[in-house]
Amino acid sequence: RLAFAGWQLDMRERQLTSPQGVVVPLAQSDYRVLCALVQNPRRTLSRDYLADYVFGKERQAQDRAIDVCVSRLRQHLEHDPRQAQWIRTVRNAGYLLACDVTELPQT
Repeated sequence: RLAFAGWQLDMRERQLTSPQGVVVPLAQSDYRVLCALVQNPRRTLSRDYLADYVFGKERQAQDRAIDVCVSRLRQHLEHDPRQAQWIRTVRNAGYLLACDVTELPQT
C-alpha cells in the first residue's frame, strides 16, 4: 500500500481510498496511470512512457488517451481539477505526481 497526499493506493487489492476513507472506483487505464505516477513521485513521465505502460507497446495511436486518464484522476484527487496540485502537467514533457509517496505496512 502506498500513501500520498492523504490518499492510499492498495496495489494488491487495486483500490484507491480517499482521505475520508471512501473507496474510489477507477477504470483500468486510470488505475495504471496512477500506478506509474505513484511509483515515480516527483518525476516527469512522458505521455509516450505512460501510454506504453498503460496500453503496451502494441498500442494503437491514441493521442489523447493519457490526457483523458489524467483528467479523470484529477476529478477524483484534486479539490479543483482546473488548478491541479497533485498531478501536474509539465509543458512539452508529460505529467508528474507532485507529492511524496510512502509505503505503508501491510495489515
